[in-house]
Amino acid sequence: MVFIKNLENVQGDERDVILFSVGYGPDANGKISMNFGPLNQEGGWRRLNVAISRARKSMIVYAVIRPEQIDLSRTRSEGVAGLKGFLEYAARGRGALTVQAGHQDLRKDGLAEEIAGAIDAMGYAVRTNIGDSKYKLDIGVIHPQYPDRYLLGILLDGENSREATLSKDRYILQPGVLAGLGWKIMRIWALDYLDNSKKILGEVDQKIKELLEQEKLAADADIQGRTGGTRSGGAAGANADEKQSPVFEKISEAEMPSGKKMPYQSVPPVKKGTSESFYEPENLQTIRQLIVQILITEAPVSRKYMLRKVLGAWEIARTGSRVEHVFDTALQNVQRSETVETDNTFYWRVDQKPEEYDNYRAEDQFGNHRSMDEIAVQEILCAVMEALAEQVAVSREDLIRETGKKFGFTRIGTVIEKAVNNAVAYGMEHGKIKEAEGKFMLCEN
Repeated sequence: MVFIKNLENVQGDERDVILFSVGYGPDANGKISMNFGPLNQEGGWRRLNVAISRARKSMIVYAVIRPEQIDLSRTRSEGVAGLKGFLEYAARGRGALTVQAGHQDLRKDGLAEEIAGAIDAMGYAVRTNIGDSKYKLDIGVIHPQYPDRYLLGILLDGENSREATLSKDRYILQPGVLAGLGWKIMRIWALDYLDNSKKILGEVDQKIKELLEQEKLAADADIQGRTGGTRSGGAAGANADEKQSPVFEKISEAEMPSGKKMPYQSVPPVKKGTSESFYEPENLQTIRQLIVQILITEAPVSRKYMLRKVLGAWEIARTGSRVEHVFDTALQNVQRSETVETDNTFYWRVDQKPEEYDNYRAEDQFGNHRSMDEIAVQEILCAVMEALAEQVAVSREDLIRETGKKFGFTRIGTVIEKAVNNAVAYGMEHGKIKEAEGKFMLCEN
């Protein structure tokens, strides 16, 4: 399906490929006016950001003006500055994200330099203060195998963060735009680093290794998909040919790790096709790629949750034997491990060990919560154990309530009660929790 929309009306629409036409150019005398309509208005740059993020896979830009023809000395509009930067990126690709020698902000952020030096000492090449706009990326970790591209971008709450006066710009818009350009983003808070730099650097090292492992799994999955090979349990990874992932990280203060709690990144809902096209054989690989993406990003993930998310991408509201057959066919070549509970099956990445799983996640980056019956018992147990560590010894009723709170629920119903009771039973069976005189507590081991 094709649509034609202007800058003001494109919000909310997405297509695999977008043809982006810049309808401004020089006059009869070859002069360029710095009047770009809605872009010059207050907040015009936000309209531009919305427009340039509508493409799922690629965007083709048509323009008769070149970025160097836009003279920012003649305007203070952030929207016009954004258009110039966008055209530079369209013309030069990721090279436009590096700092130009004649346009480099010589300001040094001491914390960024210190963290970058520590990451460099870990064996990863880094660059700091990356970007050509006033919203720069603090640290970029260069891919160990591909020195011409970055593996990870790190945002700090330092000088560059203070350039964004609104919290929405800092924590949502900036990471979202960077993710749209293909970046994997991690945020480091200055106070956390100063309090325990060893712990934070360990998390950076773990994140880098996770991204490298995900790429490896993605490559394996792609090879399997192309050759039709099958491995025991199937494949976890995203299509290695895909340069970008629609997943982005928005980590706010409320989502920063606390004990066993970790930020929850979910795959944003994306329309892949219609309910009729879901059954077409040529779409099977696309279904498999989405399954792999959800697995990599959100595992452990329940079968019910994954099925609902996949069907939603094809606008299918109800499940049934026919759609489940297509889903199971796509799932066959996806490498994974499984745990089976009474009412659900949970899929895990092959690098995850359910018996060693040691964190839990609450709301995702959009503020959405999973139902407690769609969270693996091992993950719920981590929240239970954290509650016990905080309370020492609590009654079953209090433990259920405190565990529910950790997942963002203030009202406790039968679903939450059953899920927490199952986790408590699992914890007692595996020697992690004990009960004495009607109180639950952690085992001493």
